[in-house]
Amino acid sequence: MPFEFLKTNHFLYIKNIRLIMKNQYTIVSLFDGISCGREAIRQCKIADKNIKYYASEIDPVAIRVAQKRYPNITQIGDVCNISYKNGVIRTKSANYNVGKVHLLLAGSPCQGFSSNGNRKLLQDERSVLFFQFARLLKEIQPTYFLLENVRMPGDVENVITKRLCKYNTSLYRLNSRNWCAQNRDRLYWTNIPNDARFLTTAPHRSKQYAFIVPDIIKDGYDGIYHRPHGYYKGGFKEKQEKAPCITRCAWLSSFFVHQHGKRRKFTADECEELQTLPHHYTYDAGSDSARVSLIGNAWTVAVIRDLLYGAFHEPKKCSAKNVKMVTDTTKPTRKNKQRRKTKKTK
Repeated sequence: MPFEFLKTNHFLYIKNIRLIMKNQYTIVSLFDGISCGREAIRQCKIADKNIKYYASEIDPVAIRVAQKRYPNITQIGDVCNISYKNGVIRTKSANYNVGKVHLLLAGSPCQGFSSNGNRKLLQDERSVLFFQFARLLKEIQPTYFLLENVRMPGDVENVITKRLCKYNTSLYRLNSRNWCAQNRDRLYWTNIPNDARFLTTAPHRSKQYAFIVPDIIKDGYDGIYHRPHGYYKGGFKEKQEKAPCITRCAWLSSFFVHQHGKRRKFTADECEELQTLPHHYTYDAGSDSARVSLIGNAWTVAVIRDLLYGAFHEPKKCSAKNVKMVTDTTKPTRKNKQRRKTKKTK
């Protein structure tokens, strides 16, 4: 074989190897749950062969669901037992030579911050896991990161923001209602280059996801019953296009679908649609209760997809001329509406 032919093919081989290495992304996800971050990256059109995904999770049911969907995920155990130095992730059971980390994801447990939780804030043992994220962010120094959590008191929000401000961080408050059929108001800290005008523009309607509840419950939907006083009793009905925030506790006792004159819970499949998850994503969890528990702790995939897009591609731009800017996604509650009416009458 001529030497020139070998030389040319060797050059092309080296060039292709460099191209492949250039498009390799190492992702580390803390408090990974059912790997909604991995699903969001797939929806960013990144090939599976170009992703090395390391997940820290301790819930065996969540791990089972994630591994069923993405068998190539590497589970690295409890976040408290993880450290990183010189391109190596060290855990109790093994070391992983990962090199430079492109993206660090985290949705630290929020029960201590949530209005549905005990409101112990940073004194809650689950809430202080944020500081494990802050420690690993300092150790890993990824190219990009994303932290998600619930809305919280301003002083606690400021503690988190101050810890992250040195990483050129932007804070977004986004409601899933602008992407799908669920009200889910969340905070996102990230240094990913995004067009803030695109993210805060409503709506982000897509044929891929149901945008209102009647898109999911197409036959006989008559509204949602809120805050019942007993099991399937009491409460008040509203003809809503958006479902309340899906959590396991709320799903069990706070709201019900009204369909064909009867009340019922959202099914697990319907909850997946509200979180923009693929159909039967959590099927391997077993019962509807187990599935909804995982879904309620998960991310709205469509929101995360748009937040992560700028970490892999040119950020999406807002092209519409007449747009609605979402500056405050809260809506007055029924009690507040009644108070305003009484004030006016007085």
